[in-house]
Amino acid sequence: MKSSCRFVPPLLQLAFALIVVCQSLCFGTQLQAFQDANDQPAAKPEVPLSQRAVDYLYHDGKLLVGLLFDSQPERVSIAVDRHWLKTRYADEYPSFLQREETLMADIIDSYKSRFAIWIDEIKQDEGYAKDLELELGRILDENTGEGLQKKRFILLRLDRDKITKLRAQPVAKKRIAALAWDHELENVSNRSLADLQKSLRAKKVNLKDAFFDLSSEMPAVKLSDRQWLIRRSMFEFEYTGEMEFQGQGDTLFAITDDFDMNQVMARLMGGSQTDQITRLGRELGLPEFAAAPEKDWVADVTRKADNQGTRSVLVKRLLDGRDRNVVTVETTFLAKTTDDRWEKVVQFNSVSRLSDQSQEDIDAIKSDPRVQAAVSTVQKLGLGNGAGLLDEAIRKGAATKQATDQANEQIRELIGQNARRIEVPWTLD
Repeated sequence: MKSSCRFVPPLLQLAFALIVVCQSLCFGTQLQAFQDANDQPAAKPEVPLSQRAVDYLYHDGKLLVGLLFDSQPERVSIAVDRHWLKTRYADEYPSFLQREETLMADIIDSYKSRFAIWIDEIKQDEGYAKDLELELGRILDENTGEGLQKKRFILLRLDRDKITKLRAQPVAKKRIAALAWDHELENVSNRSLADLQKSLRAKKVNLKDAFFDLSSEMPAVKLSDRQWLIRRSMFEFEYTGEMEFQGQGDTLFAITDDFDMNQVMARLMGGSQTDQITRLGRELGLPEFAAAPEKDWVADVTRKADNQGTRSVLVKRLLDGRDRNVVTVETTFLAKTTDDRWEKVVQFNSVSRLSDQSQEDIDAIKSDPRVQAAVSTVQKLGLGNGAGLLDEAIRKGAATKQATDQANEQIRELIGQNARRIEVPWTLD
């Protein structure tokens, strides 16, 4: 019986097979693409603004994040990561650049005027005047054209009446953002505080004490008269030599003065028997032993500064406290601002404990020839009552040195940053 199937030539069979295979492959590819598309993880949601480390605001309906500063009744300034701004608002980025250029032209004019006055005031010192001209040139180079575009941050000055929401994060949060930028972490503006902290710890960054310096990444800002005078005083303090006082309580000495080491050691070890009785009476709260009113040490040091014609003073004071195991050094930077008024621009305390001093630090104090001579003199005078008091004095000396070293590091970093770039904002103001 014949088959009802028609004979299909081998060549046509091959062609048909190829067609089927191709169709199958195409369908399979489309199916796989469909499956792949559905297998892709969903886009990661944005971190809520409240969980980030940066300041943020909405201006004209647009979200802007970064570091706020110079908050005025009529306007607000914010430094925004240039890459973040370009990524989020790609179409509008050229208009942001145009606004930046217009703003910077006004800011640059203000620095030209102020430097011209400053240079004229010190023109008799040709070297100083030349250095100021170079400093102005640096400001112009870094804040115009290509120099400006290289900076990480773009400066935006915004009308407050167009801001619908504004949130300035606590300084502790902004500090983490600043450290993250300083250590070249990516996507700082969009990441959570916890995520940034984790990444910084992985880099062995001390989140509490590490310094950061974003000054080279910040554009110039327009300063008020008061702000300008403070910045200028820091520059002068760093450049022309410093006027510094140290001492205890309200008894202060210029660091160029010769210290009487014998008197210092006597005071550390309790002084005379009368001094020790007076101290005990004060600690018991007896009114007849009440301390005399503290002298106005600020008026004293600023008067001496005025006599020398300087506009800034650094003071480090060892504070008296009830806890004899704790040493506290108070550091104050004073500057002459508007109307020739002296202000405490910076003030902070550095604390060290006698019980925390290492034997190496104690031995270093003991081996100092000046200390050895002072101890010998004090013992001959009978001012040190036994080895215990002497040991306490030595430990107090080591603790005082430790606290003073901490203070020096902190104030030098602060003044150095602002002296190196007089024109940039204080990022954590």
